Order: sequence, then structure tokens, then C-alpha cells
Amino acid sequence: MPLATDVVSGERADDPLYMPCIERVQASVGRHGLLYVGDCKMASRDTRARIAAAGDFYLCPLPQVQLDEGEFDAALEAVRNGEHVLSSVVREGPKGQPEIIAEGYEYPVAMSLKVEGQVESWTERRLVVRSVSAGASGRGGPARPCGQGDGAD
Repeated sequence: MPLATDVVSGERADDPLYMPCIERVQASVGRHGLLYVGDCKMASRDTRARIAAAGDFYLCPLPQVQLDEGEFDAALEAVRNGEHVLSSVVREGPKGQPEIIAEGYEYPVAMSLKVEGQVESWTERRLVVRSVSAGASGRGGPARPCGQGDGAD
């Protein structure tokens, strides 16, 4: 259930707008273990570190600039080489039959960043997912990694 929405004018960068909203939610709910879902602008390393440091979780697509050099290519190559077994995402099709709509895998990445003078460490779960329909139609490119922090260690 969404707990907060901010509508902004759009004349400045979105990155710094996430934490004030997240902090309002944290203060009003009074507990941790919440999941914050955002777009690629929520994927700044600082925002992800602050969410994980609070004991909460996040889910957002990681833009290429948030990945180490060659990480995206290595993730795809691992699939081509059979290093990872892909898990299927299945839904009920129009006639009640199971239908695979996506497939992918996850891999852990150890993260750390100094937040307000203290080094925060957590393990991020990176998801590499490919839409079956987008791939079949030629619209979809390769799978895109998504980050999901599993909270502070």
C-alpha cells in the first residue's frame, strides 16, 4: 500500500527528493522493514545506503552508471554461458494455463558507503530480468539489473 506521494514541479533533479519523503514515512509508521519502490532516480548510491542503514528495503532499476564497469555485460554473459539457472515468472494465461512472462536470476553484491560519518554495509540483491514478450517482439533489449537491498547487516 503506498504511504506517500510527492508531486513536484520538475525544474530540478529528482535524486535529492526521495530521502525527505522516505524519512516522513519512517517517522509516521514508526517501524522498519518497509519496502520503498522507485524509478531509476531513486537508485543513487546514497539513497540506497540510507534506506538500508535504516533497516528498510528498496526496489528500483539500476541505471548503467550505478554498475561497475563491465558488470552488465558479465551478467548477460553468465546467462549465455549457462552459469545461472533462470527462474521463471509465471501467471495465469487467458485460458487458465500457466504462462511464462519473464525469466531471470539474482546475484548478491556487497555494498558499503559512509552515511553521516559512519560506514554502512549491506548486501544488495541484483536481479537480472528479461521480459519474454518484449524479447519475442524485438522491442526488448537485454535484461536490466534491478537492485534490492536486503537491509543493513
